[in-house]
Amino acid sequence: MLSVKGEQIARIADYERKFRELEQEVEKYRILSGIESLAHGFGLDESSAQRPSPKPDATAITVSLLFF
Repeated sequence: MLSVKGEQIARIADYERKFRELEQEVEKYRILSGIESLAHGFGLDESSAQRPSPKPDATAITVSLLFF
């Protein structure tokens, strides 16, 4: 009886770990989607065509490298 309960506890712990990993993955894709939306938004903005495009800063480059 105790071994069955121990197995169930181990399974629950494993499921909780997998759940946390999936939550992190979903959050990563939410962030990427937001970045992509912002990038497309800048490309669709007509007023940005009149201004020279800004050079990417080191932070933006680092963030993009972290996700790819």
